[in-house]
Amino acid sequence: MRVVRMTHLCSSDFITDEWLEILRKGYAAESDIDWRNQALSQFRLLSSFCQFSNQTMYDARRRFLVESFVTSNALTENDFKTQINVILDEFSRSTTVYFDLLVKTTRLWMQVDQPYMGLIHQGSALPESDLFLTASINNETDDMKTIQIKFTMSGTRDINTTNINCICATNPHCRSPATIFDSGLSYNDTSIVRPGYVVPGFSTGCSSLESLRLSTLECLYSTSHCFSILTEYIRIPGINYNENPFWSHFRLLIYNSQLSQFPPDISISFIISKLMTERWDSTISYEQFYQSCAPNHCSYSDRIHTKTGFEIIITLISMISGVRILFRLLIPILIKFIIRLFTKNRQRQQVRMKLYDRLKLIVQKLKKLMSTIVINLNFFPSRHFGNNVNQATAKRLSQWTTRLYIFLLIIIVIILALYSIAQPQVMTKIFNKPSLNIYNHLKQEYKDTLKCSCTSIASTYNQFVNITAKFHQICTSHFVSDEWRNNLIVGHVANLSIYTERDYRRFLSAHLQFLQGLCYLSIQSVNSSINQFLSSLFITAQLLSFEDFNIRLELVINETKTNAPIIFNRLLSLIRIVNDGNAFLTRYGTNFNYILKLNDFYYTYAWTRAVIYDKNCSCGLLSNCTTQAYFIESNSTDEVKGLRIGCTPSESFLQSTLECFYDQLCLNLIQKYTNYTQTIIPLNQTTRFLMNITINEMIKNVFVDDWEIFMSYSSYFNKCSPSMCSYTYVKQFNLFNTITFLLSVQGGLIIILKWICPHIIRVLFTIYQYRKKRNVVVHTISSIEITSIENANDNIPSRIPPMKSQSTTNELIEVTAVPPIRFITCKY
Repeated sequence: MRVVRMTHLCSSDFITDEWLEILRKGYAAESDIDWRNQALSQFRLLSSFCQFSNQTMYDARRRFLVESFVTSNALTENDFKTQINVILDEFSRSTTVYFDLLVKTTRLWMQVDQPYMGLIHQGSALPESDLFLTASINNETDDMKTIQIKFTMSGTRDINTTNINCICATNPHCRSPATIFDSGLSYNDTSIVRPGYVVPGFSTGCSSLESLRLSTLECLYSTSHCFSILTEYIRIPGINYNENPFWSHFRLLIYNSQLSQFPPDISISFIISKLMTERWDSTISYEQFYQSCAPNHCSYSDRIHTKTGFEIIITLISMISGVRILFRLLIPILIKFIIRLFTKNRQRQQVRMKLYDRLKLIVQKLKKLMSTIVINLNFFPSRHFGNNVNQATAKRLSQWTTRLYIFLLIIIVIILALYSIAQPQVMTKIFNKPSLNIYNHLKQEYKDTLKCSCTSIASTYNQFVNITAKFHQICTSHFVSDEWRNNLIVGHVANLSIYTERDYRRFLSAHLQFLQGLCYLSIQSVNSSINQFLSSLFITAQLLSFEDFNIRLELVINETKTNAPIIFNRLLSLIRIVNDGNAFLTRYGTNFNYILKLNDFYYTYAWTRAVIYDKNCSCGLLSNCTTQAYFIESNSTDEVKGLRIGCTPSESFLQSTLECFYDQLCLNLIQKYTNYTQTIIPLNQTTRFLMNITINEMIKNVFVDDWEIFMSYSSYFNKCSPSMCSYTYVKQFNLFNTITFLLSVQGGLIIILKWICPHIIRVLFTIYQYRKKRNVVVHTISSIEITSIENANDNIPSRIPPMKSQSTTNELIEVTAVPPIRFITCKY
């Protein structure tokens, strides 16, 4: 949670209703430029700024707190606080920037359009310098004469002569010290006004907003004697100041450098630009984050050997046992085979045999040897079959046991070998702290199977990305400089009202100021969006490849480029809607005119009449009505290419184009009518914007002509600083692992088979003996039955053939089954 502490000005007594009521009643009738007549509007505006700032922070905080903080894993407390602090800093910075941007956009609109904001003077008298009347006009409908009221351009005044010394329409920096005036009598008894007290810190500008921005509040601090002097000048009717300590309960401001970043002499414009906040305090709870995350399980990785020392010893012992038995079986055979191949008789042969014959002889001998070995091979002693078995039978059983043992061993080894070959093995190879060159080499070799874990999972974009917006050349040219504009209007008449209503010389300075302001605010808005992006976090738990890095950054950068114009265009659209909806009258008299009926002097109000432009477009219905701009003199009219005038200077400039700034003839025309003596160099066409595109369309792109983007993958790699890289692959067959596996299980397998094979042969031999004994009994009884059958069937006809003496027992049993001897019974 982030808590905002506002400046102590917004909690002081000087923005309360009681103070504002005192200023309302304490106006001065001596002069309309007296500070006492302007103080109410300034302090009321200060109170509004405090409320607006507080509401802005409340809304922004509420929107921020309902946003989701998304993480795939539970962060450590340090990483959590780092990420939250970066997000909070970005939030506070963006909120402050957008608030300041809104104030500056409002100021720009007020400066360009010069809206008539009512009388500064709070009395009933109307200052003569504000309005003047034109000649009467006949109304064609009822023949009623009317008088059109026009405005003069306002400005600041000299405190000694009270004459206007700066025109606000042509100079946005007009300023004069705030003064309290005294009234007195001259030598001929006429009333005069003279400066009485210059209020320290306060200034008078072109509007209440400008006056407040240019002022400081040093007069209201306890270290100044200014406030006690002000109380002498502010007198409210009906209050006895000698008997009632009226001002004592107003607490003066106290500056504490430990608590406030705004000293007494700081301008209010600076305080407003900081959202009128002293600091942003945040409270971060890692415990609440952990409870909200509620991890269902935790795991950690550790590098250990695949087998412990004990397991390695067991494996080696089993392998040694298997190798020993294997050598015991193979070495004698190999030795005998080698000896027989290389006998002395063979070496003494004089006739050298052919290779084929030698191989054939070797194969024959090998077959004979193997046959002999297989027949006589015996691994089991006779004691496995007991003492009741004779020596020859025991030897024969041992040989069969050996054959069964070899058969099962071969079958099981083949099965285990096939299983080991068919079983896929997941292999992982690890590289500790690889450099960028090693990583690139590994990436080319292992592609997407390579994974690298970042030591630092979160870093700001500005550590490996740089974005620069390239703006339209008009925004970097001399056409938007104060120096060029001031030199251009030197030849202007200070009172713009003397020019014809639709003479472009009345609006040239306003359009140039608007162009300068639009460029400045567009650049500020875009740079703010860029800074907001660059200060945000780029979070990656795994190192991204060069291609993925570029793809991901291009996505967020394109999003930033898309969002950059949105904020400023929304603010500008808001100002235009408010201006259009409230139908503010401009002092230029280009949208509405005040009309007085001359025939009836009892009317105390003036009605308004909308100005009509091209295609009968009325400013009462639409604010963007325009017409072509001209320089107008008594004997000539020259068109200003691309530029237009309309209901307000701001709206007409938005409908204009920059064609004149590309055309030397048009610039020469401006030079002629403004009496500008220096050469004006036109723009060159080196932009993606067409010359005939409107300013409004360029504003939608905030004058951005191109983007320069630099992304450093090496900087990202160094910031990620992978602690290790690994790649995983599946290996289907590994001869070494298969042999190692077979050797490791061979020892145990041999022990098991050596124990079980004799038992199997013994059981089979027992079954064989039992069946053999049973067959002998059956044979004896069958012979007796056959004799009985022969005696009982002496009289059987001779057609039955006599039995052969060599008939088998089965044949004899079949003969006894014929029908004539069914009366014979057999008993065992």
